[in-house]
Amino acid sequence: ARYERNDRWEPAGPAPLFDTNINPLVGLSTPRGNSTDVPTSRLIASYRNDRVEVAGSFLYSRADMDSTGSRTLAFDLQHGSVGQVQYIDNLVGSARQDTKVANVDAAVHLGSGWSLRLAGDYRDATQDSNLLGAHILRMGRPGGYWRDITQPVQDQGFFDVKDTLGRIEVAKRGFGWGVWGGYQA
Repeated sequence: ARYERNDRWEPAGPAPLFDTNINPLVGLSTPRGNSTDVPTSRLIASYRNDRVEVAGSFLYSRADMDSTGSRTLAFDLQHGSVGQVQYIDNLVGSARQDTKVANVDAAVHLGSGWSLRLAGDYRDATQDSNLLGAHILRMGRPGGYWRDITQPVQDQGFFDVKDTLGRIEVAKRGFGWGVWGGYQA
């Protein structure tokens, strides 16, 4: 699967939504584009006869996300008579998530309505992310002097989860009724 999203902001109309605004939004743009690829593979197998049931599945997925481009917001101060303030978000990001999931379920019918079921689940997910660029606050007058305050951004993240789960169940079935009990760890 592939998902793509492009942010396309537009400035509001000349009339403010609430009350009067002496610092109106006069510019808004973003050529930012986000894309996510999620290729997934899954294998499922099962077997059953009168005494035994076995089923299992395995899933593998590697998701990649990229985000490029910048965002700009501009506000006129005192309707432009004082100047203008712009906020520029100039960041590039990427992330990857690897997921492996498996489960096995086996049951043995012992006779006289009794059965024993064993099941297990496994999950391993790893995610890493990178963010690089700058936040810029730009102040000045169009056609005049501009001052930039820049905050560099460099961030990396890593997340790793491993989870296992096991179950055992014993069941007794009769004509129109059933009782079962089990343990999960």
